[in-house]
Amino acid sequence: MDSRSPQSPIPVERSEPAKCLLCVDDHPEVLSIMGEFLSVFGYSVLTAPSGARGLQLLHRNPVDAVILDYEMPKMDGAELALRIKSDWPELPILMFTGYPADVSEEVRQSVDALVVKGDPAEKLLQTLRDLLPGNGNDVTKKAAGKVPSDRSAGREPRTALARRGMRRRA
Repeated sequence: MDSRSPQSPIPVERSEPAKCLLCVDDHPEVLSIMGEFLSVFGYSVLTAPSGARGLQLLHRNPVDAVILDYEMPKMDGAELALRIKSDWPELPILMFTGYPADVSEEVRQSVDALVVKGDPAEKLLQTLRDLLPGNGNDVTKKAAGKVPSDRSAGREPRTALARRGMRRRA
């Protein structure tokens, strides 16, 4: 992600609750930069250094979208995307990779968007705006944060609570 583009995006002040993003990448420096960068633009950011940790955070926190790396040890971005879509089919997933040529068409179909590391920062921000509900698009609220079994138990899932603005932070 090159944030030095001549038309750098301007941070926006928001009156609504911040959209919560989960960033999953095995490189701590990428997570740190992404967290700081996205926070400047009004997002609440959770970070996970592995797919397994990302899934744990999804089960515990309402999330509006996931940004994940493709190349990761143990559970790569492709497997993580499939597991997320299995439990939260409406949750937007953005794959953020430095190796777009390695991402098969099948994997591209399992995510909602793909942005290349090194592209201008505005591309990442615009792609997020396009994916997230409440930004003038027709996408419905897509939140993680509760295991699907609560629906069958007759209790209101945390995703419904998240729609009303109640959020837990990691």
